[in-house]
Amino acid sequence: MKKLFFKKSLLILATSIALISKAQKSDSTVTIIFAGEKNKGSYKASKKKDVDANNIIKVAPTGIFVGQIPLIYERKLTPSISIQVAAGLTNQNYIRTIFAKASQISSSSNSNSGNLPWADKSSNPDYEKDIYDFERRKPEMGTMFSIQPKFYTDDDALDGSFIGFSYSNYNYKFSTPGAVYSTSAYNYLVFNGQMKNESEKITDFMIHYGHQNINGHFSLEYTSAIGLRKVSGEKYGATYDGKLYDGMIPYSKTLFNYELAIRVGYVF
Repeated sequence: MKKLFFKKSLLILATSIALISKAQKSDSTVTIIFAGEKNKGSYKASKKKDVDANNIIKVAPTGIFVGQIPLIYERKLTPSISIQVAAGLTNQNYIRTIFAKASQISSSSNSNSGNLPWADKSSNPDYEKDIYDFERRKPEMGTMFSIQPKFYTDDDALDGSFIGFSYSNYNYKFSTPGAVYSTSAYNYLVFNGQMKNESEKITDFMIHYGHQNINGHFSLEYTSAIGLRKVSGEKYGATYDGKLYDGMIPYSKTLFNYELAIRVGYVF
């Protein structure tokens, strides 16, 4: 009898251990599945955060070469369209200085003789420097504005390749000393008089192709553009023909324009 009781006890104990082990394995499996679903959800939430970003504030490090210091804002309008606006200050345009001197597109006595304010009194040329000669001239702070709708080719506005169309307006300002009559000077003129204010207005109509990459809250945009540039302005000039003649000389040009740009920004 005792032997039979002992066998039954062992059977019950073995059965209990098996059931407990099975239950533990089942609980462990549920825990692993739960952890996996949680991680998957976190990944989706992280990706969704980037997709839902609708705004970018940017700066343009390359703007210093063209005398532009803009603050740029881009806003997502639809899954494939955004609008980008920029406003800021202008200063010396180093790139335009190089090209203006190389192609002689700035105002001069040869190309602007008909615009001289003393043309009906004297045929003498002006003796002031061209608008992009900074031997005496100083650049001053001006203003700029630009607007550009952008069409993203992969229906993922703000992140990917895009085509854009822009209208931009830049107002560059300068100051230069006025001419003073002197019997000991070359052509009887020295330029040490009262400062004269000059300006040049540039209007661009451009087609852009570029790419913008978003990584968390950081964006990097690089783009190239071609289009037309309208230039108009006025520079100070002076001459001597029995007496001192001086005044502001207007000039204008329409040019082909090409540009490259890099912009970095904060996404939110």
